[in-house]
Amino acid sequence: MIFEGSEGSISIFFRGKLIASKGLKKKNTYEFMVAEANRLIIDGMRHKVPIKEQVKLHYIHLAQSHKWNQKYKSRKDQAVVVLAMLCLLKLKFFSEEDPYNGILIMPQRKEKRIVRT
Repeated sequence: MIFEGSEGSISIFFRGKLIASKGLKKKNTYEFMVAEANRLIIDGMRHKVPIKEQVKLHYIHLAQSHKWNQKYKSRKDQAVVVLAMLCLLKLKFFSEEDPYNGILIMPQRKEKRIVRT
């Protein structure tokens, strides 16, 4: 299921399967989520968690989420998965051009105007 916000949505793919989706809003934009992912990485470094351990932790989030059925995930679970993928992209574990593992950012769809004559 794809959740759509007022500004669009972000979808996470892992091993070619849609595993999470989150709506984008005016206050919760893509840039805000990237900043949150950066904050997670920095907080881990401040608590002396090695980069390899951080990558392993985020990868486990994605692998476990891949096994769950999509309709049984809460929105909070999906938000954690989105942040985990953004952290892995920031740490260069996945390439942004990878067709099977990555993100898809979709702007809000524009409704068609009906022209009446």
